[in-house]
Amino acid sequence: MKTIKINCPECGLNIEYWTKNDFIECTKCKNKIKVEPCEDTEEKIEDEEIEE
Repeated sequence: MKTIKINCPECGLNIEYWTKNDFIECTKCKNKIKVEPCEDTEEKIEDEEIEE
């Protein structure tokens, strides 16, 4: 997941977030901030064969 950093326009708190919604809530002043939803990045992990 790739996080995005913004500052709250009301209180100036630096926020790092990842969300599928179009808003986040500031943890300090509870202001709702409109944001772009984050894309879900899939990390592919390939299985390795275990040799005995």
